Amino acid sequence: MSVSRITWSVLVLALWAGAISPVAAATVTVMWDPNPEPEVSNYNVYVTATPGNFGSPIAVGNRTNWTFTGLNDNVQYYFAVQAQSTSGLSALSQIAYVVPIHNPPGSEPSRSDFNGDAKFDVLWQNQQTGQLLAWHMNGASVVTSRFLTPSQVGLDWKLRGSGDFNNDGKPDLVWQNTTTGDVLFYMMDGTLAFSMGYFNPSKVDPIWQIAAVRDMNRDGYPDIVWNNINTGQVLCWYMNGTNMMYAGWINPNPLGDTGWRVRGSGDFNGDGFPDVVWQHDVTGELLVWLMNGANAVGSLTPPSPGAGQWKIRAVGDANQDGWPDLVFENSSTGAVVIWAMTANAQVFSAPYIATVDPAWVISAPH
Repeated sequence: MSVSRITWSVLVLALWAGAISPVAAATVTVMWDPNPEPEVSNYNVYVTATPGNFGSPIAVGNRTNWTFTGLNDNVQYYFAVQAQSTSGLSALSQIAYVVPIHNPPGSEPSRSDFNGDAKFDVLWQNQQTGQLLAWHMNGASVVTSRFLTPSQVGLDWKLRGSGDFNNDGKPDLVWQNTTTGDVLFYMMDGTLAFSMGYFNPSKVDPIWQIAAVRDMNRDGYPDIVWNNINTGQVLCWYMNGTNMMYAGWINPNPLGDTGWRVRGSGDFNGDGFPDVVWQHDVTGELLVWLMNGANAVGSLTPPSPGAGQWKIRAVGDANQDGWPDLVFENSSTGAVVIWAMTANAQVFSAPYIATVDPAWVISAPH
């Protein structure tokens, strides 16, 4: 008898006691595949911080998941599962897992770190198959890659961005259905989706596309920035978790030339307010609206990659210098480069990353 496979997820919660400052505690959910033997009646689960010393089991019945609470950040734990039947107990199936350090809500890792190393990562979606892949990055270097779970979606569903919608310090995913206009979230633990549901409101006219996910009003919750592909108008949903509290225009609104598209957001002048990044679909020109909340109070014109197929696919602090960087992908060749930016959207360096099949498109973070 054997337990065939174990996967796991981590939720980091803030625990409050009166007026005492919040203390971070981790919640680890261990999941496993059921044993094929029909006579299995119970699973025992274990956790320890001391290898080989599992102590007393927790009998969880015939379920295939269990949540451990009150664990500490940055500690390696050892989890085990054991199947029980009328013929006896299986051997322990074990995994080791280090609980990652809690990322503060609103921080760069809380919107772009998908493996718990506090570094900027990018997510890919294959436009022909719907497959989903994460590149775990170290600056301009791809350290490793991993398929998401679930690893594939229907072709009508497009990944539009990421942000921490449940305040656990980890990025969640924002989806939009290009046919129906439905808007969906995946609550994520790294590359694992542990729950999903519809935003409120749950549907929009598909001519509105999600262009950025960022805390535009600095209330601690990521907001959703929409761009009308016909008129160029820009609208923001100001969110409280997955619920829209109110909507408002981003001003001025719109640009006269509807060839301009919102490609993302980031604080390019260091004033603490997220700014709006535009790129012209035909000329490739770049424009940054310097924002004060919903209102543009100035602008920057970064260098242009030139007319052609170089498109901004992601925005974030890839080199951890405090300034947002631009990730470009060539839609014809599949080449990927990062523009490492400095203050006021100047280009510091532009390292090449890789060349991929153009069917794969970087889809987050924005």
